[in-house]
Amino acid sequence: MARISLDTLRRKGFGGETYTRVYQPGMALDAALVTAPNMGVPAELTTFFDPEVVTVLTAVRRARAITNGKEVQKGDATTASAKFPVIEYAGHTEPYNDFANGGAATVNANWVTRDNYLFSTTRRYGDLEEARNSLAKLNLASATQKAAATIIDVDANRFYFRGVAGLRIYGLVNDPSLNANITPAATGTGDSPLWKNKTTEQIYQDILTLFQELVDQMGGNVGEDDPLVLAMSPGMAVRLATANQLGISVMKMLNDYFGNLTIVKAPEYATASGELMQFIAPVVEGQESIFLAFSEKMYAFAPVREVSSIKQKFRAGTYGAIIRRPAAVAGMIGM
Repeated sequence: MARISLDTLRRKGFGGETYTRVYQPGMALDAALVTAPNMGVPAELTTFFDPEVVTVLTAVRRARAITNGKEVQKGDATTASAKFPVIEYAGHTEPYNDFANGGAATVNANWVTRDNYLFSTTRRYGDLEEARNSLAKLNLASATQKAAATIIDVDANRFYFRGVAGLRIYGLVNDPSLNANITPAATGTGDSPLWKNKTTEQIYQDILTLFQELVDQMGGNVGEDDPLVLAMSPGMAVRLATANQLGISVMKMLNDYFGNLTIVKAPEYATASGELMQFIAPVVEGQESIFLAFSEKMYAFAPVREVSSIKQKFRAGTYGAIIRRPAAVAGMIGM
């Protein structure tokens, strides 16, 4: 800013005192700003905050889809273990004779024991934390409640697939009563068993081989028109869209042959030992071959008010997956 002489100010009607008030070096009218340069308003005042909250996704939980939603409560939190009976008909016949009581018919009962595993989580939030979140239109009390329910369900799904280590609780993929998994044929490029190296027909043949294993295990009590579940990882399920030169995909071949087939995709089938696939007959002769068992779905304790915060505990209980007919499950690993 150019300096103005006192004589110039006086000619324009300004006195010495006025000059002192109008121009003082180091004040706001000086060339150098005293305040920090800015655009005039805080950036937050020109920012739009979207009221729609997006929840981060968790992996899909598909254990219930494999059992067609068959999930039942057995006992309660006070139950230490549960026994599930399985009976087998036994006996033999002999040639008929009026004076003999030949042959025998009996029943063999087996009791499968499963432990009851209780697990829990706790939600907590502070009064100031809740108040500050409310300024951003976030309902912290409701969000933490949903978080607790989700965490409980994520672990329940995991236990249904893999059980609980160290307890008599097993899952859909690791029950010791299941028959050993078979391996796919090494018919792919370079004698590879992997589906990524196989043609449409070779992938379809692997699935038929697994179905044949299921039929043999069940002694012919399962056919292609019965309710069936084919379970695999989402990555392997993509391979079912592989089509041949005629545009016929593996999926179309399956739909043409099987009359009541449900394909279930679950991340748990991508195992450390390789890709696992299971063919399951969930219902045979009107009885469930598999069901999921729990003692408590989710029990919510009363919220506890502390000095300046709130906490609440949630509890659930599981027996894992109860496989009544192990022969109704056939597995293949290494695709």
